[in-house]
Order: sequence, then structure tokens, then C-alpha cells
Amino acid sequence: MNEIEYFERGYEKQVAGQYEEAIKDYNMAIEINKDFERAIVQRAYCNFQLKKYQESLIDYKLAISINPNDAVSYLNAGVATYYIDNHNSDISLFDKAIELDKTMAEAYFMRGLAYSYKDFYDVAVKDFSKAVELDPTNYAYYYNRANTYKYMNDFQKAILDYQKAKELNPNTEDFDKNIALCKKSIEENLMHQ
Repeated sequence: MNEIEYFERGYEKQVAGQYEEAIKDYNMAIEINKDFERAIVQRAYCNFQLKKYQESLIDYKLAISINPNDAVSYLNAGVATYYIDNHNSDISLFDKAIELDKTMAEAYFMRGLAYSYKDFYDVAVKDFSKAVELDPTNYAYYYNRANTYKYMNDFQKAILDYQKAKELNPNTEDFDKNIALCKKSIEENLMHQ
């Protein structure tokens, strides 16, 4: 078999959720052609699905070294760092993804999560807002912006975003709990004035 045949067989296994088996085929394709970027990226994806984040990161960085203009590989490498280091992402990877593709809502979202985790709430809100602007149908963007507003004690804005997240994903109970907590905080603040 040649590298393309190994790749295609690996991809079929990947689609079927057989990640370990897919990785074996991708390894064979890469052994034949060490610069086979698509096989490297798909192997990275499979490792990520198997929660092997370090291996995934290594492959995404290898793919970036072959094709330094692939915004998705930068995004995915950044996401891998998010899971490797307990949500302490390498923000520079998201910066590069955004530099290469300013319409990538997920990159703004992930960078917003990284900034929020580091308690840079103002910057996080800007990134979440850009993600919302680019994709106003993703409830997670509103939900995480709401959480950030809550951390900033801006409970009115948090409530609006929790309500929008609930509108987009009505099957999540967490929204009502957070709305109630924000309303309670507003009432407590009024009582102490």
C-alpha cells in the first residue's frame, strides 16, 4: 500500500471511531512520507479524541512546521495546551490562528477562555464578544461571556447572556441557576447601598 491508501483506510477507521486503529494507518502513511501533513493532522485529532493531549500537541506542532499557514492547526494546538496544563493555554497559538484567519470564532472563544482563566476578564469579554459576533448561534460563547461578566460583578449583562444561552440551548438547567444567583447578587447589592 502507498501513503494515500494508508491515509484513506485510517480516515475510514477514524470516522468509525476506531482511533487507535486509525493511528496505526496514519503512522504507516507518515513512515512512507514524513511530511504528509494531512496524516499528521488526522493522527493529532485521533490522539486528542483518546485524551492523549501531549501526543496531539506534538503532531499539531509538526503539522505547523510543515504548513505554518494553517490556522486550524494553531487553534487545535492551543486547545491541546488547554487540556495539558489544566486550562492554562498557550495564548500565542490562538493569537496566530486569529492572525491567519480573523473569522475563526472558535479561536476567539478559546483565547477568551484562556484570558478568563488568567483573570484577565476585560480582554476575555472582548474575545467572547468577537466570537458571538462571528457566530451568534453558539450558546457556549454567550454562556462563557456570562460567566466572565458574573466574575466582574456585572450581573445585568451576565443575566442577558445566560438568557440568550438558554434560548439557544434550552435543555441546560445550569442557566436558570446562574440567572437566579445573579438576581440574588443584584438584590444583595441594592440592600447594601
